Amino acid sequence: MTASKIVVISLVALILLPYAVLPAHAQRRPEPMVIRGYVFIHEPTCESVVASKVPVFAVMEVAHGMKVPIMCNVTDKSGRYVLRILGSPHWEGKPLDIWVKFVNVTRVTLQYGVTLQLNLTVEFQPTIPFGFAFGHMVRWSMPRKVHFIYPEPKRMTRPGAVHDRMAGNLTHDLCNCTQNVVYDSDSEYVEQTGECKGRVRLNNSVVVLFGGPYPNLCVNYYERTNATPVKFYWNETDDTFNFILTKTGEVVASMPRTADFEHEDVFVIEVFEDENGNTVFIFYGFDHKGTWASGIYMHHHLINQLDKLENSFYICRWVDANNDGEPQSVEIQVVYP
Repeated sequence: MTASKIVVISLVALILLPYAVLPAHAQRRPEPMVIRGYVFIHEPTCESVVASKVPVFAVMEVAHGMKVPIMCNVTDKSGRYVLRILGSPHWEGKPLDIWVKFVNVTRVTLQYGVTLQLNLTVEFQPTIPFGFAFGHMVRWSMPRKVHFIYPEPKRMTRPGAVHDRMAGNLTHDLCNCTQNVVYDSDSEYVEQTGECKGRVRLNNSVVVLFGGPYPNLCVNYYERTNATPVKFYWNETDDTFNFILTKTGEVVASMPRTADFEHEDVFVIEVFEDENGNTVFIFYGFDHKGTWASGIYMHHHLINQLDKLENSFYICRWVDANNDGEPQSVEIQVVYP
């Protein structure tokens, strides 16, 4: 195990209160409740660690290996995290997988009114699991907490550019609540000039981007500053479009620039944390139909596979098997990893 440490977590479950609004996946459960508790994180010396505000994510295994995201909120109070988890009475004593940013603290059992003192080994994860993050931070997000940022339509001269927005609409439809929709030309949200052109002007937020580094200023900024796990590379020597691993430069997917992009394409979906603590999701293909295919695949297939999407990025290939020019989920397959 690399970069790991032993921490002691004390979890004090205090009181249960009725909670009127639950995400859709929990609405069928009887008597929804809120658990209010405190999580104290200490070094082995038991000295308090003063930490900044960080997100906590939780999932519960409900049946047959299926995991359900649980809504959480955390605020910093002098090194003390206040943890609020939406739950219902029959969850009592159930094991939870709790994530504190990149730290995976597994199999913590919540018992109402009981203080748990546990010695746990935790491992710092180098990446964010795409499925877990998307389910918790996008699909089940509270209203107006996610920012969908699209390329400015006035810059889009090709008719196919509409597919970027179509992919975004399909993904937005998966959200339990209405979210923010803005364009990369909005100076309130995106830097418009200078070396930082395209930088998202948000902090500790959730951002979802559609379109590659040419149409989308924000994607361009993130790839230019090597923030993304994967980035686009045009090899002019052999005239190919490529996805390469940002850290190593390894080519993981490639197509000739002269390929028939009306009937085949390659796209990437990825998640990472930027310099301002924003969790950023990116969807795009080599061409516009690849971006459209990413939204279709997310909407019709991957949304049912979130518990299996443990990597921070996936590269998929679409081949138009029925020659109708429109991507279908059955025509798409993951090619990396």
